[in-house]
Amino acid sequence: MIRWATRSHISHVFVVIGHLHGSNIILEANGREVDITFLEKYDGDNTFVSVYYPPSCLSAQEMDKALFHTVLKYKLEKYGWLQILSIALSGIFPSVTFLKQGVICSELAFYFLEQLGLLTRSSVNKAFNPDRATPQDILLLVSGVYGQGKQP
Repeated sequence: MIRWATRSHISHVFVVIGHLHGSNIILEANGREVDITFLEKYDGDNTFVSVYYPPSCLSAQEMDKALFHTVLKYKLEKYGWLQILSIALSGIFPSVTFLKQGVICSELAFYFLEQLGLLTRSSVNKAFNPDRATPQDILLLVSGVYGQGKQP
């Protein structure tokens, strides 16, 4: 449904934020809430996801600070299903009122990467709105910035 609504070939995006006992830990907005979980939950999953590995030149302190600010901002947010609906309707009715409620995965990924200093709203495009960004938008932005977008 998300790929149809956003007209994107990717349905989900998240960021690898660390490792624990040999497993990758990810930050995501997962359809219910903002969550920190293991990447392995997507092993064998047929969803179309995009995984971002921030550059290794970032310090643990930079990663922790960005994670802290991101989780602090979004920890109580539910998933933004109304945003997905708004994105879908804006493709049919460009003047549709945008329904901002909750957070979607691409918005969360953008904010985290913005906190790391890897993306900025001004460096992207003046018309860019992270609230309306699709997973595919984030893939294109991140690939252009540091070439780390990966589709398993």
